Amino acid sequence: MRITRELLLNSAKDFVAKAVQADRSITAVYLTGSMLSNEPLLAGTTDIDLVFIHDRIPAMPREIHRFTDEITLDLYHYSQDLFEQPRQLRVDPILGPAINETRWVLHDSQHWFEYTQAIITAQFDRPDHHAARLLKMTADARSEWWKLENKNALSIKDFPSFLKCTEISTNALMSISGIPLTPRRFFLSLAERSLSVNNPQISLALASLLGFSSFDFSDLEGWIHCWQTAMASSEIPGIEACDVHPHRKLYYINPVKAWYEEGQLESCLWIMLYSWTSLFSKFSSLSSGTKEYPSFLSSLGFDKTSIKEKFVLLDSYLDQVDDIINAWVSQAGA
Repeated sequence: MRITRELLLNSAKDFVAKAVQADRSITAVYLTGSMLSNEPLLAGTTDIDLVFIHDRIPAMPREIHRFTDEITLDLYHYSQDLFEQPRQLRVDPILGPAINETRWVLHDSQHWFEYTQAIITAQFDRPDHHAARLLKMTADARSEWWKLENKNALSIKDFPSFLKCTEISTNALMSISGIPLTPRRFFLSLAERSLSVNNPQISLALASLLGFSSFDFSDLEGWIHCWQTAMASSEIPGIEACDVHPHRKLYYINPVKAWYEEGQLESCLWIMLYSWTSLFSKFSSLSSGTKEYPSFLSSLGFDKTSIKEKFVLLDSYLDQVDDIINAWVSQAGA
C-alpha cells in the first residue's frame, strides 16, 4: 500500500468520527505533530498525533493504536478543565505552540475549540509570551538538574533524568526560532536549527556532552544489533503508553537503518539512546531488553567513574543555554 499524507489525513478523520460516536465526552479533537508538515514520513514511518479534549477527566492520558506496521495513531487525552484559562496556555511551551500551529481541527462541539484557539493564538508571538515559554523550559530543565544535585550518589538509574534535562534545555533554545524539536528528528534537525538561533556551537556542545564526539563509530553496527534486540523485548506487559510501545518498533528501527546507510551516524545514536533510555526507565530493574544498556552508556562515557564529571558538564551546558536565552530575552525587550 502506498502511504501518502492524504491517506493518513483521511484515516485520521475516519478514526475520529468513529471515536466521537462511541464517546460523547469528546469535546474537540485536533491534529498535531509531524502530520502538520508536508513530509510526515521518516524512512517510511510516522505516527498520527491526535489530541482529544473531553468534558470530564479521561480514563487514559495516552493510547497508541496500530494503523500499519509503519504507522501508529498516538492519542493524547486531556480534560476540558485544562483549557479553562486559555490565555495562560500562551505561555505553555508544549501545548501552546502545538495549538498555535495546528490548522486541522477534526471535531469541535459548538465551536468550543475554535473560540479557545483564537484566544491562545492572539498575541501568541508577543515577546513577553515568547520569553515566558523559553524561561519555563529552562526552569524545568534546571529542576531536573536539582533532582540529581540533591542525591548523595549518582548511578545509571539517574541517566533518564540526565537525558530529559538535556532535551528540555536544548528545546528551550530551539524554541527561539520555532516549535520544539520532536524526538526522532531531534539530532537530524539540530545543526540547522542551531544556525537559526545564531549558535551553531550548541549542536557540537550537545554531541560532546552525550559522548557522541568520542564514540567509536566502528562499533555502531554491533550496538544497533543489540538495540534492535532490546526493542523486540518491548512486547512485555505494562508498556502500553510508553514511547517504545510494541506498535512503534519500526517507527524507530527504520530511521536508524536508513541513517546508518546514509552516514547520519549521530542521528542513529540519538534515536538509540532516546528509545533505549525510555525502555530502561519503564522498568525498575534490568530486563532482557535493557541488559546491554549499561554497556551502551559506558561506550558513550557514562560509567561509575565518569558520571560525576558528566554531571558537572551538564551544569555548564545548562548555564550556556541560559546565557543565550537570557541575552535573547533582553534583546527582545521582554
